[in-house]
Amino acid sequence: RTSVHLRLAGHSHRSGSPAVNRAAGLRRAQAVRLELEKRGIPRNAMTIASFGEDQPLVPTEDGVREVQNRRVVIAFEE
Repeated sequence: RTSVHLRLAGHSHRSGSPAVNRAAGLRRAQAVRLELEKRGIPRNAMTIASFGEDQPLVPTEDGVREVQNRRVVIAFEE
């Protein structure tokens, strides 16, 4: 049987300092992990990370609040 692991990566927009944006991305990933736990996925089957503003989906200037950049990406790992 193959064991699947989920990697939850939080991201943010470029409004605020890099530290604030990393914290926002982390909170997003934690919120998704909590919801997945409620749906029966064990906590130890998931890891979380935050990339803050470092990997924007839509490139913007500093200070721009681009809603598409505020997201959590879920990757399946074996």
